Amino acid sequence: MATREEVLWNCRSALAAAVGAENPDDAVVEALAGLLLGHNAGLTLGEVVAAGVAAGYPPGALLKALLRCQLFDLEATLSDLDADNKPADERMDALRALFAQYQDVQNRFIESFSEHYEHEAADARQRAERERDAELLAQLRADWRRDGQVELFNYFRELQVPTTVPLDEIDGNYVAVARTSRLAIVLAAGERGRVAFAPTRDNGRVALLELQSAKDDILLFRIAGLRPHPQGQRRRLRVEVREDAPFSMRLPDGRQALAYVRDFSVIGMGLECADASKLEPGTTLQCSGRLGPRLRKVDLDLTVTVRWRVESTQGMRVGVELSMEPGTREVLDKLVREYEQEAIKALNLIAEG
Repeated sequence: MATREEVLWNCRSALAAAVGAENPDDAVVEALAGLLLGHNAGLTLGEVVAAGVAAGYPPGALLKALLRCQLFDLEATLSDLDADNKPADERMDALRALFAQYQDVQNRFIESFSEHYEHEAADARQRAERERDAELLAQLRADWRRDGQVELFNYFRELQVPTTVPLDEIDGNYVAVARTSRLAIVLAAGERGRVAFAPTRDNGRVALLELQSAKDDILLFRIAGLRPHPQGQRRRLRVEVREDAPFSMRLPDGRQALAYVRDFSVIGMGLECADASKLEPGTTLQCSGRLGPRLRKVDLDLTVTVRWRVESTQGMRVGVELSMEPGTREVLDKLVREYEQEAIKALNLIAEG
Protein backbone atom coordinates (compact mmCIF):
# COMPACT_ATOMS: atom_id res chain seq x y z
CA MET A 1 0.00 0.00 0.00
CA ALA A 2 1.49 3.36 -1.04
CA THR A 3 2.20 5.79 1.77
CA ARG A 4 0.70 9.27 1.84
CA GLU A 5 4.07 10.75 0.88
CA GLU A 6 4.31 8.42 -2.12
CA VAL A 7 0.78 9.28 -3.21
CA LEU A 8 1.51 13.01 -2.91
CA TRP A 9 4.72 12.63 -4.93
CA ASN A 10 2.90 10.61 -7.61
CA CYS A 11 0.06 13.16 -7.76
CA ARG A 12 2.51 16.05 -8.05
CA SER A 13 4.43 14.26 -10.84
CA ALA A 14 1.23 13.33 -12.70
CA LEU A 15 -0.17 16.86 -12.48
CA ALA A 16 3.14 18.41 -13.54
CA ALA A 17 3.27 16.14 -16.60
CA ALA A 18 -0.39 16.71 -17.48
CA VAL A 19 -0.36 20.52 -17.26
CA GLY A 20 3.26 21.16 -18.16
CA ALA A 21 4.08 22.96 -14.91
CA GLU A 22 7.18 22.37 -12.80
CA ASN A 23 5.46 23.39 -9.56
CA PRO A 24 1.77 22.44 -9.76
CA ASP A 25 -0.73 24.02 -7.40
CA ASP A 26 -0.42 22.50 -3.90
CA ALA A 27 -4.19 22.63 -3.25
CA VAL A 28 -4.92 20.58 -6.39
CA VAL A 29 -2.16 18.07 -5.54
CA GLU A 30 -3.56 17.62 -2.02
CA ALA A 31 -7.08 17.24 -3.43
CA LEU A 32 -6.04 14.55 -5.93
CA ALA A 33 -4.18 12.69 -3.21
CA GLY A 34 -7.23 12.87 -0.99
CA LEU A 35 -9.34 11.24 -3.71
CA LEU A 36 -6.89 8.34 -3.98
CA LEU A 37 -6.43 7.92 -0.23
CA GLY A 38 -10.19 7.77 0.32
CA HIS A 39 -10.71 11.16 1.92
CA ASN A 40 -11.35 14.60 0.46
CA ALA A 41 -8.41 16.49 1.98
CA GLY A 42 -10.87 19.03 3.33
CA LEU A 43 -12.37 19.66 -0.12
CA THR A 44 -15.47 18.34 -1.84
CA LEU A 45 -15.08 16.92 -5.33
CA GLY A 46 -16.63 20.08 -6.72
CA GLU A 47 -14.07 22.15 -4.83
CA VAL A 48 -11.28 19.96 -6.25
CA VAL A 49 -12.51 20.83 -9.72
CA ALA A 50 -12.90 24.51 -8.81
CA ALA A 51 -9.34 24.56 -7.42
CA GLY A 52 -8.00 23.09 -10.67
CA VAL A 53 -9.92 25.58 -12.80
CA ALA A 54 -8.81 28.47 -10.57
CA ALA A 55 -5.21 27.34 -11.07
CA GLY A 56 -5.75 27.56 -14.83
CA TYR A 57 -5.68 23.82 -15.53
CA PRO A 58 -7.94 22.62 -18.38
CA PRO A 59 -10.43 19.79 -17.67
CA GLY A 60 -8.61 17.30 -19.90
CA ALA A 61 -5.30 17.89 -18.10
CA LEU A 62 -6.88 17.38 -14.67
CA LEU A 63 -8.58 14.17 -15.80
CA LYS A 64 -5.31 12.95 -17.31
CA ALA A 65 -3.54 13.66 -14.00
CA LEU A 66 -6.24 11.74 -12.11
CA LEU A 67 -5.85 8.72 -14.42
CA ARG A 68 -2.06 8.76 -13.99
CA CYS A 69 -2.49 8.94 -10.22
CA GLN A 70 -4.84 5.95 -10.36
CA LEU A 71 -2.27 4.08 -12.45
CA PHE A 72 0.41 4.71 -9.81
CA ASP A 73 -2.03 3.53 -7.15
CA LEU A 74 -2.85 0.39 -9.16
CA GLU A 75 0.86 -0.49 -9.50
CA ALA A 76 1.30 -0.17 -5.74
CA THR A 77 -1.80 -2.31 -5.11
CA LEU A 78 -0.57 -5.03 -7.51
CA SER A 79 2.77 -5.11 -5.69
CA ASP A 80 0.97 -5.52 -2.37
CA LEU A 81 -1.17 -8.36 -3.75
CA ASP A 82 1.93 -10.13 -5.09
CA ALA A 83 3.72 -9.73 -1.76
CA ASP A 84 0.74 -11.11 0.19
CA ASN A 85 0.55 -14.15 -2.11
CA LYS A 86 -3.27 -14.11 -2.00
CA PRO A 87 -5.38 -16.68 -3.91
CA ALA A 88 -6.36 -15.72 -7.45
CA ASP A 89 -10.06 -15.24 -6.63
CA GLU A 90 -9.24 -12.84 -3.77
CA ARG A 91 -6.85 -10.93 -6.02
CA MET A 92 -9.58 -10.56 -8.66
CA ASP A 93 -12.15 -9.42 -6.08
CA ALA A 94 -9.70 -6.80 -4.79
CA LEU A 95 -9.02 -5.55 -8.33
CA ARG A 96 -12.74 -5.42 -9.19
CA ALA A 97 -13.40 -3.34 -6.09
CA LEU A 98 -10.46 -1.06 -6.93
CA PHE A 99 -11.60 -0.55 -10.54
CA ALA A 100 -15.15 0.17 -9.38
CA GLN A 101 -13.74 2.80 -7.00
CA TYR A 102 -11.66 4.32 -9.81
CA GLN A 103 -14.64 4.43 -12.16
CA ASP A 104 -16.84 6.03 -9.52
CA VAL A 105 -14.25 8.75 -8.90
CA GLN A 106 -13.83 9.34 -12.65
CA ASN A 107 -17.58 9.62 -13.22
CA ARG A 108 -18.07 12.00 -10.30
CA PHE A 109 -15.04 14.00 -11.42
CA ILE A 110 -16.52 14.49 -14.90
CA GLU A 111 -19.98 15.28 -13.46
CA SER A 112 -18.41 17.90 -11.20
CA PHE A 113 -16.72 19.48 -14.19
CA SER A 114 -20.07 19.61 -16.02
CA GLU A 115 -21.79 21.19 -13.01
CA HIS A 116 -18.95 23.68 -12.57
CA TYR A 117 -19.12 24.84 -16.18
CA GLU A 118 -22.93 24.94 -16.13
CA HIS A 119 -22.72 27.28 -13.13
CA GLU A 120 -20.02 29.29 -14.86
CA ALA A 121 -22.16 29.55 -18.00
CA ALA A 122 -25.16 30.66 -15.91
CA ASP A 123 -23.02 33.24 -14.12
CA ALA A 124 -21.70 34.48 -17.47
CA ARG A 125 -25.26 34.81 -18.82
CA GLN A 126 -26.31 36.76 -15.72
CA ARG A 127 -23.28 39.05 -16.01
CA ALA A 128 -24.02 39.64 -19.69
CA GLU A 129 -27.67 40.38 -18.88
CA ARG A 130 -26.68 42.86 -16.15
CA GLU A 131 -24.28 44.58 -18.52
CA ARG A 132 -26.91 44.67 -21.26
CA ASP A 133 -29.51 46.06 -18.84
CA ALA A 134 -27.09 48.77 -17.69
CA GLU A 135 -26.49 49.71 -21.33
CA LEU A 136 -30.23 49.79 -22.07
CA LEU A 137 -30.90 52.00 -19.02
CA ALA A 138 -28.16 54.41 -20.07
CA GLN A 139 -29.65 54.58 -23.57
CA LEU A 140 -33.13 55.08 -22.11
CA ARG A 141 -32.02 58.02 -19.95
CA ALA A 142 -30.22 59.53 -22.94
CA ASP A 143 -33.35 59.13 -25.10
CA TRP A 144 -35.51 60.81 -22.45
CA ARG A 145 -33.11 63.75 -22.17
CA ARG A 146 -32.84 64.09 -25.95
CA ASP A 147 -36.60 63.94 -26.57
CA GLY A 148 -37.67 65.81 -23.44
CA GLN A 149 -40.44 63.25 -22.86
CA VAL A 150 -41.02 59.81 -21.36
CA GLU A 151 -43.08 56.98 -22.86
CA LEU A 152 -44.98 54.95 -20.26
CA PHE A 153 -47.52 52.15 -20.47
CA ASN A 154 -49.39 49.51 -18.51
CA TYR A 155 -51.69 46.59 -19.22
CA PHE A 156 -55.29 46.36 -18.11
CA ARG A 157 -57.08 43.09 -18.86
CA GLU A 158 -54.34 42.36 -21.43
CA LEU A 159 -54.98 45.73 -23.13
CA GLN A 160 -51.99 48.06 -23.46
CA VAL A 161 -52.62 51.55 -22.08
CA PRO A 162 -49.82 53.94 -23.27
CA THR A 163 -49.00 57.59 -22.79
CA THR A 164 -46.18 60.09 -23.42
CA VAL A 165 -45.51 62.73 -20.76
CA PRO A 166 -43.13 65.73 -20.61
CA LEU A 167 -39.86 65.10 -18.80
CA ASP A 168 -39.10 67.36 -15.84
CA GLU A 169 -35.79 66.02 -14.49
CA ILE A 170 -33.62 62.88 -14.30
CA ASP A 171 -31.38 62.31 -11.28
CA GLY A 172 -29.65 58.91 -11.09
CA ASN A 173 -32.37 56.30 -10.64
CA TYR A 174 -35.15 58.87 -10.29
CA VAL A 175 -37.16 60.57 -13.00
CA ALA A 176 -39.69 63.37 -12.56
CA VAL A 177 -42.44 63.86 -15.14
CA ALA A 178 -45.44 66.12 -15.63
CA ARG A 179 -48.76 64.98 -14.18
CA THR A 180 -51.39 64.41 -16.90
CA SER A 181 -54.88 62.95 -16.96
CA ARG A 182 -53.72 60.21 -19.34
CA LEU A 183 -50.88 59.28 -16.98
CA ALA A 184 -53.46 58.88 -14.21
CA ILE A 185 -55.24 56.30 -16.40
CA VAL A 186 -51.96 54.47 -17.10
CA LEU A 187 -51.22 54.28 -13.37
CA ALA A 188 -54.76 53.12 -12.62
CA ALA A 189 -54.15 50.19 -14.95
CA GLY A 190 -51.02 49.12 -13.03
CA GLU A 191 -50.32 47.33 -9.78
CA ARG A 192 -51.75 49.27 -6.81
CA GLY A 193 -51.91 52.32 -9.09
CA ARG A 194 -48.21 53.04 -8.43
CA VAL A 195 -46.19 51.35 -11.19
CA ALA A 196 -45.71 51.81 -14.93
CA PHE A 197 -43.42 50.44 -17.62
CA ALA A 198 -41.17 52.26 -20.09
CA PRO A 199 -40.11 50.66 -23.38
CA THR A 200 -36.39 50.26 -24.15
CA ARG A 201 -34.50 49.66 -27.37
CA ASP A 202 -34.83 45.93 -26.67
CA ASN A 203 -38.43 44.89 -27.41
CA GLY A 204 -38.18 42.08 -24.86
CA ARG A 205 -37.09 44.30 -21.93
CA VAL A 206 -38.90 47.17 -20.22
CA ALA A 207 -37.98 49.53 -17.38
CA LEU A 208 -40.12 49.29 -14.25
CA LEU A 209 -40.96 52.69 -12.73
CA GLU A 210 -42.35 52.93 -9.19
CA LEU A 211 -44.21 56.06 -8.12
CA GLN A 212 -42.48 57.65 -5.10
CA SER A 213 -44.26 60.94 -4.61
CA ALA A 214 -46.62 63.46 -6.20
CA LYS A 215 -46.22 67.22 -5.75
CA ASP A 216 -48.26 69.85 -7.53
CA ASP A 217 -48.02 68.99 -11.23
CA ILE A 218 -44.97 66.68 -10.95
CA LEU A 219 -44.77 62.92 -10.29
CA LEU A 220 -41.51 61.37 -9.11
CA PHE A 221 -40.70 57.78 -10.13
CA ARG A 222 -37.87 55.47 -9.09
CA ILE A 223 -36.34 53.43 -11.91
CA ALA A 224 -36.49 49.93 -10.35
CA GLY A 225 -34.48 48.17 -13.06
CA LEU A 226 -35.43 46.23 -16.16
CA ARG A 227 -37.90 43.39 -16.48
CA PRO A 228 -39.04 41.03 -19.26
CA HIS A 229 -41.82 42.60 -21.32
CA PRO A 230 -45.20 41.83 -19.65
CA GLN A 231 -46.59 40.53 -22.94
CA GLY A 232 -43.48 38.56 -23.91
CA GLN A 233 -43.15 38.11 -27.65
CA ARG A 234 -46.87 38.15 -28.51
CA ARG A 235 -47.60 39.33 -32.02
CA ARG A 236 -51.35 39.98 -31.60
CA LEU A 237 -53.49 41.85 -29.09
CA ARG A 238 -54.83 39.37 -26.55
CA VAL A 239 -57.81 40.28 -24.36
CA GLU A 240 -58.81 38.86 -21.00
CA VAL A 241 -62.18 37.17 -20.55
CA ARG A 242 -63.38 37.94 -17.03
CA GLU A 243 -66.82 36.31 -17.16
CA ASP A 244 -67.40 32.55 -17.45
CA ALA A 245 -67.11 31.43 -21.06
CA PRO A 246 -67.52 27.63 -21.10
CA PHE A 247 -66.47 25.77 -24.24
CA SER A 248 -67.06 22.12 -25.03
CA MET A 249 -64.05 20.25 -26.40
CA ARG A 250 -64.31 17.05 -28.43
CA LEU A 251 -61.25 15.02 -27.42
CA PRO A 252 -59.39 12.69 -29.81
CA ASP A 253 -60.89 9.62 -28.07
CA GLY A 254 -64.43 10.92 -28.69
CA ARG A 255 -65.12 12.08 -25.14
CA GLN A 256 -66.36 15.59 -24.35
CA ALA A 257 -64.54 17.87 -21.91
CA LEU A 258 -65.43 21.27 -20.49
CA ALA A 259 -62.99 24.19 -20.66
CA TYR A 260 -63.25 27.90 -19.89
CA VAL A 261 -61.80 30.63 -22.12
CA ARG A 262 -59.55 32.91 -20.04
CA ASP A 263 -58.09 35.04 -22.85
CA PHE A 264 -58.03 35.10 -26.64
CA SER A 265 -56.75 36.85 -29.75
CA VAL A 266 -57.56 36.47 -33.43
CA ILE A 267 -55.06 33.58 -33.66
CA GLY A 268 -55.28 31.74 -30.33
CA MET A 269 -56.94 31.13 -26.96
CA GLY A 270 -55.96 30.40 -23.39
CA LEU A 271 -58.23 27.69 -21.95
CA GLU A 272 -58.55 26.33 -18.42
CA CYS A 273 -59.82 22.83 -17.77
CA ALA A 274 -59.82 20.30 -14.94
CA ASP A 275 -58.13 17.51 -16.91
CA ALA A 276 -55.87 18.11 -19.88
CA SER A 277 -54.05 14.77 -19.80
CA LYS A 278 -55.26 13.96 -23.33
CA LEU A 279 -54.35 17.38 -24.70
CA GLU A 280 -50.78 16.80 -25.81
CA PRO A 281 -49.10 19.61 -27.78
CA GLY A 282 -49.85 19.07 -31.46
CA THR A 283 -53.30 17.59 -30.82
CA THR A 284 -56.05 18.98 -33.08
CA LEU A 285 -59.65 19.02 -31.84
CA GLN A 286 -63.00 20.76 -32.14
CA CYS A 287 -64.32 23.15 -29.51
CA SER A 288 -67.51 25.16 -29.40
CA GLY A 289 -69.15 27.72 -27.12
CA ARG A 290 -70.37 31.28 -26.77
CA LEU A 291 -68.02 34.23 -26.45
CA GLY A 292 -68.55 37.97 -26.16
CA PRO A 293 -69.18 40.73 -23.60
CA ARG A 294 -72.51 40.77 -21.77
CA LEU A 295 -75.45 40.48 -24.16
CA ARG A 296 -73.39 40.52 -27.37
CA LYS A 297 -72.25 36.90 -27.35
CA VAL A 298 -71.73 34.89 -30.51
CA ASP A 299 -71.67 31.15 -31.13
CA LEU A 300 -68.29 29.76 -32.17
CA ASP A 301 -67.39 26.34 -33.54
CA LEU A 302 -63.61 26.19 -33.88
CA THR A 303 -60.88 23.81 -34.96
CA VAL A 304 -57.88 24.31 -32.67
CA THR A 305 -54.41 22.83 -32.21
CA VAL A 306 -52.85 22.51 -28.75
CA ARG A 307 -49.52 24.36 -28.54
CA TRP A 308 -48.71 24.19 -24.81
CA ARG A 309 -50.14 23.25 -21.41
CA VAL A 310 -49.15 24.13 -17.85
CA GLU A 311 -50.62 23.61 -14.38
CA SER A 312 -52.64 26.44 -12.88
CA THR A 313 -54.50 27.06 -9.63
CA GLN A 314 -57.76 25.94 -11.24
CA GLY A 315 -56.45 22.83 -13.02
CA MET A 316 -54.58 22.95 -16.31
CA ARG A 317 -54.01 25.94 -18.56
CA VAL A 318 -53.89 25.10 -22.27
CA GLY A 319 -52.82 27.34 -25.13
CA VAL A 320 -54.41 26.61 -28.51
CA GLU A 321 -53.88 27.98 -32.00
CA LEU A 322 -56.99 28.60 -34.11
CA SER A 323 -57.45 27.28 -37.62
CA MET A 324 -58.32 30.20 -39.88
CA GLU A 325 -61.60 29.03 -41.37
CA PRO A 326 -63.61 31.46 -43.56
CA GLY A 327 -65.15 34.23 -41.46
CA THR A 328 -63.50 33.17 -38.17
CA ARG A 329 -60.86 35.90 -38.13
CA GLU A 330 -63.42 38.64 -38.81
CA VAL A 331 -65.69 37.44 -35.98
CA LEU A 332 -62.80 37.21 -33.51
CA ASP A 333 -61.44 40.60 -34.55
CA LYS A 334 -64.81 42.17 -33.80
CA LEU A 335 -64.94 40.41 -30.41
CA VAL A 336 -61.45 41.64 -29.54
CA ARG A 337 -62.50 45.24 -30.27
CA GLU A 338 -65.65 44.85 -28.15
CA TYR A 339 -63.68 43.48 -25.18
CA GLU A 340 -61.18 46.30 -25.68
CA GLN A 341 -63.95 48.89 -25.41
CA GLU A 342 -65.30 47.20 -22.26
CA ALA A 343 -61.83 47.30 -20.71
CA ILE A 344 -61.40 50.99 -21.57
CA LYS A 345 -64.73 51.85 -19.92
CA ALA A 346 -63.80 49.91 -16.77
CA LEU A 347 -60.37 51.55 -16.63
CA ASN A 348 -61.84 55.06 -16.98
CA LEU A 349 -64.16 54.32 -14.06
CA ILE A 350 -61.20 53.22 -11.93
CA ALA A 351 -59.18 56.33 -12.88
CA GLU A 352 -62.11 58.64 -12.11
CA GLY A 353 -62.63 56.97 -8.75
